[in-house]
Amino acid sequence: MEPRIYKLYFLIVFTILHLNLSGCSVKEISSSVELNKPINKVSNTQVVTPSRIENRNEATLYFPKGYNKGYNPKIAYPIIYVFRHDADANASVHFWRDLSDKHQFIIWASKGYKNDMENLALKRLMDSTKFYVERISDRILIDKRRVYFTGLSGGGSFSEALLLTYPHLASGIIVNTGRIWDQFYNNAQKSDRLLTLTFIKSKPQIILLASPADFRYEEMKRDKLFFQKLGCKVQWIEFEGGHTFAPKQIYDSVLKEVI
Repeated sequence: MEPRIYKLYFLIVFTILHLNLSGCSVKEISSSVELNKPINKVSNTQVVTPSRIENRNEATLYFPKGYNKGYNPKIAYPIIYVFRHDADANASVHFWRDLSDKHQFIIWASKGYKNDMENLALKRLMDSTKFYVERISDRILIDKRRVYFTGLSGGGSFSEALLLTYPHLASGIIVNTGRIWDQFYNNAQKSDRLLTLTFIKSKPQIILLASPADFRYEEMKRDKLFFQKLGCKVQWIEFEGGHTFAPKQIYDSVLKEVI
């Protein structure tokens, strides 16, 4: 055997004997690392579904974070129908989405309503909205005890008109600096007895967000008395700022009660 090969052979044998005498084993060390390695248990991890936006011709729907469609189809969700003076559904979703995520309700943001609609167009929109409210549960499980209409200014007025025209359609309304339009106010006065009987049975929640600096303030005070006359329980909340959205914390406190 050549001297160089002999030295290499001797080094290998010496290394193996040293490892055996010291009680070490490469295989054993590897096994020890694997056995002591912490195991991430993912079987009990709760899966939270992301929020989802669904665009339709008549509205934009927003499903909150955690909406579990496909995971538990037995869970029914509240829904809030939102109307704006300019039919800007994206702006409605932007304002309401964090409240939706927190309180777990679906947003139905109208693309149809806008201020200064002609009577015929307004009537058609009211009828089509009624259709959507009644049929949406065909494909989405809705908690029918928690269906609300809401809006700022003219959107709030449209919400009141819907409730006065179709008293059984919603659980209540949240009106932000809006008033009952004259034609609906006059018609409701003529049929106040029938409305009173209906509202006593359905018990809608009337939430009026009013600002003393708003030019609609006195009309909203009139509407408060009118809804009370019809037997409704009215929650009157004032805020500073005039004809604009009430602060988010007011909406948050309201939703804690109704959702």
